Amino acid sequence: MIRKEKEEKSIGMKLPTLPALLEGDNLEILRTFPPGSVDMAYLDPPFFTGKEQKLFDRTLSDDEGAQLSFRDVWANHEEYLEWVRPRLQGIRRVLKPTGSVFLHCDWHASHLLRIELDEIFGPDQFRAEIIWYYKRWTNSLRAFQRAHQTIYFYSRTENYKFNILYEDYSLTTNIDQIWQKRGRDKNGKCITVTRKNGDYAPLTKEKLGVPMRDVWEIPYLNPRAKERTGWPTQKPLELLRRIILASTDEGDIVLDPVCGSGTTLVAAKALGRQWIGIDSEEDAIKISKQRLASKYNPFDQTYHHMPYQISQFLKLPRAAKIQHIAALLDMNIVQRNANLDGFLKKPLHGTNVPVRYVGSDEPVDIIGKFVKTAEKKQSKVGIVVMPHATEEEKSRLQRLFQRPVKIFVFTYKDIRKKNFNLKEIVYDSQTTLDFR
Repeated sequence: MIRKEKEEKSIGMKLPTLPALLEGDNLEILRTFPPGSVDMAYLDPPFFTGKEQKLFDRTLSDDEGAQLSFRDVWANHEEYLEWVRPRLQGIRRVLKPTGSVFLHCDWHASHLLRIELDEIFGPDQFRAEIIWYYKRWTNSLRAFQRAHQTIYFYSRTENYKFNILYEDYSLTTNIDQIWQKRGRDKNGKCITVTRKNGDYAPLTKEKLGVPMRDVWEIPYLNPRAKERTGWPTQKPLELLRRIILASTDEGDIVLDPVCGSGTTLVAAKALGRQWIGIDSEEDAIKISKQRLASKYNPFDQTYHHMPYQISQFLKLPRAAKIQHIAALLDMNIVQRNANLDGFLKKPLHGTNVPVRYVGSDEPVDIIGKFVKTAEKKQSKVGIVVMPHATEEEKSRLQRLFQRPVKIFVFTYKDIRKKNFNLKEIVYDSQTTLDFR
């Protein structure tokens, strides 16, 4: 049972100038923050592994490198919880009434930490148990391979902030049908709306996918990953991206009291949030400063959007090519339709935009079939992606297909290098389409 807190005076307490990266004891630093001043806290504490976490890094010195480490050794569960408990209490105190906490742990202490969270935040404030799933094979065990970690999501009050995130439809979903307008007959039965000529009426609302589940498959950072820093327990940026987007808005304050290599701070900065990072390790502060000094936006190309060279792309099976194009174009994939591969998730100017990849081994007349299918779907514009094409060849194909569906032709190189902006496909005064 949570005791009602007395109204706390904040005399002499204030947040540091934001954004802030602070070195020191997080418990002591949290005590200087006024109550109700932070929008979200992500806590990735030691996991109670009983080991000193070590990893070799070459980024912090000009000689042979540096060994980065921190101690995760405790006498027993009680000592560990005596360290965690006041920090969770401190986080609860500084959270706004609309705030939330995300506590990252694994099998070593997840059962203990869930009890602590219930005691401190209240069982009614439990919101989700997020499972971060990854493919990583460890040494042989006389048990199932451990391939997940847990993130507990608790809110400060019932009035917490939450933004719904979406994930792609499963590959077995018939996207073709989802883009058809639905209605109800006189008996209240859901039906597909048709026009007078018998064609299906298109649905021109944005289709972002399905609400995100609490099981997230995000690759574990391998030693050669581009975002690797050398910090022993570094987490993927994509993981923090989802947490921050779901629980905060632009300008909100994100707190990471055990910031390590600064992944939370880098993600918060890129997403337009204010941030406070705390760590007692000098090396962690150095790495975080280096990452935060970079002007590169880490979400311009997340791990699943990372483009291939054309030679690598051409070696992929067709299904893998479509999945990759879908990631680059933000497209929902259509199954069981030979004439089109997907629709852009966001309609453009009231028209759904179908997409077809035309490989080098496919006849060019497949574009004509694609146009007929797009016309049947009531689309006014379509996109064709080809592995190679000169500017003259692209222009010639675009001139061939002007009405009733205007086709725009891009090469894989175009979409890989983002040599276009789909929002620049606009209507002119004669309701035809121009590409600028």
